[in-house]
Amino acid sequence: MPAKSEIAGASRALLRRAFKGSLASVDARNDYPYASLITLATDAAGAPTYLISKLARHTANLARDGRAS
Repeated sequence: MPAKSEIAGASRALLRRAFKGSLASVDARNDYPYASLITLATDAAGAPTYLISKLARHTANLARDGRAS
């Protein structure tokens, strides 16, 4: 079994190669799941950074209900 540091390194490398992702939230209009395409990046330490607009529907959903995937 690989060490935790190897798994973490592989996860960061995978995330660095991804430029798009899916953000799913609970829709404020009908409480159904709402998934949308988002752009993403990582900081120098490899932590994910998501740039979302206050105009986006998923942002309003997250302001109402913080559950997301």
